[in-house]
Amino acid sequence: MKPVLIIATAVATIALLVPAASAAPARHDSFCGQARSISRYLTTTLKATSPGSTATPAKLKLAYTTVLNARGALIGSAPKTLKPSLRTAFSFIALVKADFEKADWQLQNMTQYFPALIAKAQADQKPIAKVEAYLRGTCHVQA
Repeated sequence: MKPVLIIATAVATIALLVPAASAAPARHDSFCGQARSISRYLTTTLKATSPGSTATPAKLKLAYTTVLNARGALIGSAPKTLKPSLRTAFSFIALVKADFEKADWQLQNMTQYFPALIAKAQADQKPIAKVEAYLRGTCHVQA
């Protein structure tokens, strides 16, 4: 896995929590609604790693912090069967955030952290895919 793809994996993981459509089943509305409530910050994380991005370190920091601050509410409202996978996805996002903090929120300073991020991304691939499938299939997330 290429190092830049690790950041893309983190962004994609976060992006899976973007706004959900109103077509979600009633019992899942709370979880999908929580995802909607942080969509602006999730979009920022996507744009931050796009080619030609103008996202500042401050915007990136705000986005990751906001997403991780919503972790408890999202996990709390998630279906029981999704919670373990969602916890795994958030642990990956937390690792990326921690590495960004050490790199002073500069993508070019992240290279030393890529080996650990690659290993974590590979280890977490199945739980993240489960979260993605749920959010796309049940919440109708378009990321």
